[in-house]
Amino acid sequence: MTIQNDYLKARSVTVTTGQVNGFPNAATRLEDPSDSPFARELRAMLAENGTKTAIAEGIGIHGDSTVTSTVEFSKHAISRMEARGIDMDAETLSRLTRSLNLAKAKNCSESLVLIDGDAYLVNVNTNKVITAMTEEDIRDSIFTNIDSTIIG
Repeated sequence: MTIQNDYLKARSVTVTTGQVNGFPNAATRLEDPSDSPFARELRAMLAENGTKTAIAEGIGIHGDSTVTSTVEFSKHAISRMEARGIDMDAETLSRLTRSLNLAKAKNCSESLVLIDGDAYLVNVNTNKVITAMTEEDIRDSIFTNIDSTIIG
């Protein structure tokens, strides 16, 4: 799939899913992060919880109703976590899932979740972590197109 927009057209750059063309130092093919050792370890940790994705305890909302969501990680998030040395353990995964549940309960759509200095940009509607950053990466950063921030 080729991505087209006015910014890219004005600079004679074409971006194709899986490939980047038009930049002099760009690799011709992006590595698939879903086959990396980090991705395999993350999948194994999720499988230990009995499912492919981790399910946190339901959070009560206005009495009897509960919301329970699963967390998934995009290929981009997996590669960023691996490159930036962000470890995901069962406790962090549980806190991330709990934060996702809180965001769903408040009808959020794009959330920034802060856990122990690390930041996770989450699409609440798809239950997917889009990217992950360390405390150093988020310093002096501006986050746009989010509607909530959760400290998990």
